[in-house]
Amino acid sequence: MATGIVAHGAYVPKNRLPLEEVRRFWGGLSTPAIKEKAFPSYDEDPVTMGVEAGRQALERSPFGAEELGAIFFATTSGPYEEKPNVSTIASALTGSSRIRVVEMGGSPRAGLQALLSAWEFSASWSKPAMAIASDAPIAHPASSLEHGLGAGAAAFVIGEGEGATTLEAVESISVETFGERFRRRGQSYLQDLELRQDELTGSVLKAIEGLMEGARISLSQVEALVLPDPDGGTPARIAKALGASPEKLLSLTPRIGDTGAASVPLGLIAALEKLEAGKRILVCSYGAGADATSWIMGEASIVSRQRGRSLEDILERGRIRSYGDYLKLRGFLVQKG
Repeated sequence: MATGIVAHGAYVPKNRLPLEEVRRFWGGLSTPAIKEKAFPSYDEDPVTMGVEAGRQALERSPFGAEELGAIFFATTSGPYEEKPNVSTIASALTGSSRIRVVEMGGSPRAGLQALLSAWEFSASWSKPAMAIASDAPIAHPASSLEHGLGAGAAAFVIGEGEGATTLEAVESISVETFGERFRRRGQSYLQDLELRQDELTGSVLKAIEGLMEGARISLSQVEALVLPDPDGGTPARIAKALGASPEKLLSLTPRIGDTGAASVPLGLIAALEKLEAGKRILVCSYGAGADATSWIMGEASIVSRQRGRSLEDILERGRIRSYGDYLKLRGFLVQKG
């Protein structure tokens, strides 16, 4: 019996900010391909979003919460820098203390890394595991880096099952980067050095080409392509370099912004809610290197997507907010008494 994805879940905050509001306020926009972005309310953060996505995945899963052997959680913007955010998630989802919890961060690459780690745990120990990627990256509102940053969460239950969506191949590379976005310990906001070097494209191309060579597959055998997308336009540029059809690209960034560690996992969910069994999904993440993966769609994912609210339904239930609302709810404006 194969080990793979047997259920998935997603959460996107209802608050939506049209990026035309940003352009109107600041007189310019660094991410014109993003039409609007989702952002958390005052009572939401990556932990609460991760719990919501995890609950949906469990509701769709053939395994109960009590059967999970581990939860792998990825975020770059958790509310706690020391104190495991994932322990709170585990308590909310399982109510048990007998579970392994692992927290991953450092870059948007962490989302796919959490999924791979959950797969490796389940394959090694023959126990179901969960991977959750939940993020709401933030930069200073006066920074162009902040324009396209959104929020969202994706969750996957991994286990042995007939018709699981299986992992076919993995290729990973690591490179040192300079000038890309970063956040030093103790700082609240992302920043970059505005040295517009494109390490992303080269890393992703190298990882994908290595994966295809090692697995002996071609792009013509790939039905869906999920790539890093910090600005709504990067996947099209990479697809052109690969010689891939742009119709195969799946990204939610133009609709909800750059969701950090959750971005690529949410793109994978978009594929799981669209494709039929037997189709191949190529998924690649980036962060000082890249992880490229190939997945074969299984019947279990089709069963999973038929339960509860679909991803498209979640995306369509947005509530438009003003830029003033955005500044208040994201905590940029603090009342002084």
